[in-house]
Amino acid sequence: MNKYIIPWRRGGIYASPRANDPFTLLHKEMNDLFDGFLGESTWNRDEEEKAVARREWFTTPRVDVSETDKEIQVSTELPGIDEKDVKITVDRKILTIEAEKKDEKAEEKDRQYHITEMRYGKFSRSFRLPENRVDEENIKAAFDKGVLTVTLPKREPTPEAKRTIEIQSGK
Repeated sequence: MNKYIIPWRRGGIYASPRANDPFTLLHKEMNDLFDGFLGESTWNRDEEEKAVARREWFTTPRVDVSETDKEIQVSTELPGIDEKDVKITVDRKILTIEAEKKDEKAEEKDRQYHITEMRYGKFSRSFRLPENRVDEENIKAAFDKGVLTVTLPKREPTPEAKRTIEIQSGK
């Protein structure tokens, strides 16, 4: 008995999910929720759904976040992306990494592809920085062999000023 909350077509075949469709991710999360509740394994998923999960990695590439006494490092693999196509911003204590891998095959009109497994598209990852712990003026980034490393130097936390609040009479 299949309990997956995915639209069905005639004949009991899964509707074709799209990797960038927000409902596909919602379906997957709901399936995982029911699988966890009912004790079912997620390994016997439809092959098409597994392929979508493999493609989804590009829309949210994996990161490593590490920390020492002096700095925090955020590293992410961005294979096939040029350094010029990566944008890093810090706004209101939020570090955002954005990139785009462009599909150059779209310009090739005379070539017929039989298999295309290379991934293309945009992605964005954001991280909330620890309050008063990062020296935002000295953040550095390096891009080497498809790996982006953002180094966030730490600063000593500023002690919060202690103050006494006067109580006013209720009159």
